[in-house]
Amino acid sequence: MNAVSADRLDAANVTDTAGLQTTVPSLNIATSAGSSFVYVRGVGSNVFGSFTDNSVATYVDGVYIPRNTYAIQELFDVDRVEVLRGPQATLYGRNATGGVILISTAAPTDTVKASADFQVGNHDSLRARGMISGPLVDGLLSARFSAVRSKHAGYSKDLGTGQRYDDKDFWAVRGALRATPAPNLTITLSGNYSKENGAPGTIKAIDPNAFPFVTTPAGPGAPFSADPRASYHSVVDSNPMKSYGGNLRIVLDTSIGVLQTNTAYNRYRLGPTVLDLDDSIVPLLEYRGQLSTTDFFYQDITLTSKPGDSRFDWLLGFTYADEDTGGLLPVLTPGGLSSTISGTKVKSYAGYAELGFRISRQLRIVGGLRYSSEERFGTSARTIAGATATGTNRKKWTDW
Repeated sequence: MNAVSADRLDAANVTDTAGLQTTVPSLNIATSAGSSFVYVRGVGSNVFGSFTDNSVATYVDGVYIPRNTYAIQELFDVDRVEVLRGPQATLYGRNATGGVILISTAAPTDTVKASADFQVGNHDSLRARGMISGPLVDGLLSARFSAVRSKHAGYSKDLGTGQRYDDKDFWAVRGALRATPAPNLTITLSGNYSKENGAPGTIKAIDPNAFPFVTTPAGPGAPFSADPRASYHSVVDSNPMKSYGGNLRIVLDTSIGVLQTNTAYNRYRLGPTVLDLDDSIVPLLEYRGQLSTTDFFYQDITLTSKPGDSRFDWLLGFTYADEDTGGLLPVLTPGGLSSTISGTKVKSYAGYAELGFRISRQLRIVGGLRYSSEERFGTSARTIAGATATGTNRKKWTDW
């Protein structure tokens, strides 16, 4: 496991989870066409869409992020980020084969604190963030509010029009209320809102022998640029994203262990997305207004042992997730313009347990057990050249 503190993130100028790969060994994060692909020790997946899950899970304050589109999280006003390698079936709610990225935001404080900083650079880049925290009712209620604004002009140039693309225009706010009605009870209600109006991480063609650039009769012979920051586009890239939600966290310190619950709802909205996927001036492969909305409910309950003199430590957990995604995908292909309307519903629950025994300071034996049940239902209707093809698929699995 690698744990990166807020001070270390600032010292390394890591502003989002994509930048973690500069400080965390064996972590690799790539972006393409608005999606993010996370790998830990080479384990991950480049499959994307509403019918798939992330091989490396991302959590913010204990709440799972269901879409790989939102795996890249802006890191502002955080306490720490942890990266765990390998399968994590008996520690966290959603199973993950590659690993887990845990983002813990800073908590409200019992004393007044405030901070702000600004960064400016080339490409008209600006990053500004601020935070204020303190008590509302001494010893009972405290609050924290933070915000960030991050933007830059396009890093790349459309050689046909002279316009810049691959730009960023992001802002977000986060607030939290923490109540401590009893010495052993903490209740935290948090909310978040973020919006991206740019199109960061767009595609760049690197093969001059790809179909768009091959001369006739084998291809259309579109001009190719070897410059990694320049190309010819047939559309103006745009990939807006928005998300908002809230989480109720309750932590109760009991005589047998620490009980913690997270009850969260988040909505993620993508689009309308317009992207030149073939990276050429010839209109061959383009997103022409992709839309997607995901409503996600998440419930997680854990009971963990207290640190002490015993060589045994244990954890019991239960999680429930309900995900509902609807989307529209108009795509221009060499065969014409197609439009796909899709819907995905996912319901899952799991119970898990872990038991550890410390043999020595350097050696610990851990065993775990997990039961999972998941049901997925998907529908799609694709229209091309006036003809429509529909399909449905339902899968359910349970396993230990």
